Amino acid sequence: MFKKFIIFFFFIFSFFFFISTAEASTLSLSPSTATIPQGSIVGVSVRLNTQGESINGVSAYLSYPSDKLEVSSITYGSSAFGIAAESSYGGGGIRISRGSINGVTGSSVSVATINFRGKSQGKATVSFVGGSGAPRTSNSSDSLNLSGSTGGTYTITPPQEIIVDKTKPVISNILVS
Repeated sequence: MFKKFIIFFFFIFSFFFFISTAEASTLSLSPSTATIPQGSIVGVSVRLNTQGESINGVSAYLSYPSDKLEVSSITYGSSAFGIAAESSYGGGGIRISRGSINGVTGSSVSVATINFRGKSQGKATVSFVGGSGAPRTSNSSDSLNLSGSTGGTYTITPPQEIIVDKTKPVISNILVS
């Protein structure tokens, strides 16, 4: 009898596990790879795929190597989530939380744009970390599949050389009337 109970419990648990991950939302960064010259700034978009579910909020918590990258600003101009709840960055961490009264659905929903400045040469991995979430509009349960969310890898290169044109201008074909 106990063996049948364990088998039954296993099937029920598996069913709920696979259903919850099949419809789980994910976060991503776009572009997921880029080359950033030292001192230059590149905008990286935080995107949410709701997997067809209506989501009424999002928390995107990220980590980054502060010796390689610096956050110069975070903008929300194209965000589908109009309610600001949390926005902080520095020291290798970013915390973004936004909300929507009506709920949002889509495969590439804009959350924010993070503007990274390259600090020192090398590879920098930006990852979504614990605390990130995406509550469902229907019951506020978290729909985020954090392990299915994808961050980005950015290569910081030497600064771009500024070439100054030292050619003197030539004035010709002047007509006087």
